[in-house]
Amino acid sequence: MKFFSLLLVSFLFIPLFASATEAQKPQVTYFDQEIYYIDYNGHIRINGNFFGWEKGKIINIDKNIEVPIDTVNAAGGQWTDYTVYGAIPVNNAAFSVGSNRLVVETADGVRSDPFIVFGKKLHKITSITPSTVNFGDQIDIIGEDFG
Repeated sequence: MKFFSLLLVSFLFIPLFASATEAQKPQVTYFDQEIYYIDYNGHIRINGNFFGWEKGKIINIDKNIEVPIDTVNAAGGQWTDYTVYGAIPVNNAAFSVGSNRLVVETADGVRSDPFIVFGKKLHKITSITPSTVNFGDQIDIIGEDFG
C-alpha cells in the first residue's frame, strides 16, 4: 500500500513541477497602437502576462531586429512580468514610420504572438513669421511633415 501511495504522489507532483518550470508564452493584452516621435524618443507601453521579471526584448519581426527600448532612463520605464514601458530612440533602424510588426520575447527566448504598432512623425515647426502680429493678421508657419 505504501508503494502504491508513493507512486500516486509521484505522478501527481511531476506535472505540477514540469508546468512550473516551463516558460509560458507571453500574452499581449494591450499596447500603444501609435507611437509619435520626431526629434525625441517615442514611448511605448505593452501590457499582458508572462513577459518575465528579467528584461527580455521587443523584436521587429519584419526586419528581424531588436527594437531598442530604454526602460532605465525613461521616466517610469519598466520591464515586469506584466508591463513593458520605455522609450524608443528616434532614428533607429529597428522601428520606423509606418507599420511595425512586433513581438515580446522573454529572457528565455519565448515569443508572443505578433502585434502591429504604427510609427508616426509629429509635425515640426521651424519658424513662424512675422514674429509680432495683431488679431486678424496673416502668419506663415514653416515646418516639416505637415502632410
